[in-house]
Amino acid sequence: MNPLASGSLASSPSSPMLDVMGAGSLDNKTNAKNIESVGTEFESVFLSMMLKEMRNSLEGGFFGEEGSDTYGGMFDLFIGKELAQSRPLGIADMLLEQYEKLNPSTDTDGSDSKEASPPTSFTA
Repeated sequence: MNPLASGSLASSPSSPMLDVMGAGSLDNKTNAKNIESVGTEFESVFLSMMLKEMRNSLEGGFFGEEGSDTYGGMFDLFIGKELAQSRPLGIADMLLEQYEKLNPSTDTDGSDSKEASPPTSFTA
């Protein structure tokens, strides 16, 4: 099933898909801001799903038997959204970096400097 064809993703007013689909009609600064917010939202969803799977691996769970799915799901969404604000995985930063490579005239911080930011490094 294609979620875009059914309209389930694009029909929500707060859906990040709307930002991505409308990105072509905006200027470069607005595109960079949209990509940054979509990246943060994606990171939030990714972290929420990761937390959900981690919680599902527990035998008893945190919230008891009744309502554990509801409360656990809300907990996962909340924690995922809060964690994504600090960008622990760097997904939003990587998306923005790739966008800036493809559109070098993009100025995300509002200044006139054209200095390239250092590449994101990861340590294992």
